[in-house]
Amino acid sequence: PDSDPLIYYRAIALQGHHILTPQGQLYLEINHTLAHQTAELLAHHHYHDITIIKDQYDKDRIITAHL
Repeated sequence: PDSDPLIYYRAIALQGHHILTPQGQLYLEINHTLAHQTAELLAHHHYHDITIIKDQYDKDRIITAHL
C-alpha cells in the first residue's frame, strides 16, 4: 500500500536473517527519495556497514548492507 512504501524492504530485511550466511550481504535497488529511510530500516534490523550508492544521474539508487 502507498501508506507503507518500505513494506517490501522490511520483508527482505527480515528474510535476510533466515536466508543469508552470517557474513551475507544485501544489495537493493531503491527509490532515491527513500534512501535514508531504507538505510534506517536496515539498521533497525541489525544490518551494518550500510552504504548508499548513487547512479549515473547522481541519485541514490543502490543500498548495500552486511548481516
